[in-house]
Amino acid sequence: QIRCANATAPPADEADGAVDEDRVLVVTYATSHVHGYARFALAVNANWAKRFDHAFVIDTRDRASGGVDVKNAKVLVKHHWVSRRGISER
Repeated sequence: QIRCANATAPPADEADGAVDEDRVLVVTYATSHVHGYARFALAVNANWAKRFDHAFVIDTRDRASGGVDVKNAKVLVKHHWVSRRGISER
């Protein structure tokens, strides 16, 4: 279900170079320990994004480690996604 929700409203293809200024990228961070109970909410959120022509991504990286506070891992997730070509933060 995680993979299905992640493919429901994907970000624009970076290769095509097209940028839609009105499209929003919704990113959620869901580590494996929450997949069991988060899978339904993730599907709802993915379908909401698709309905309104936004992009939705579930970042499933492991919990932060290596000296990074687990509570601050979402900062790393956000930085990863806004650093991609064709995505800007406003």
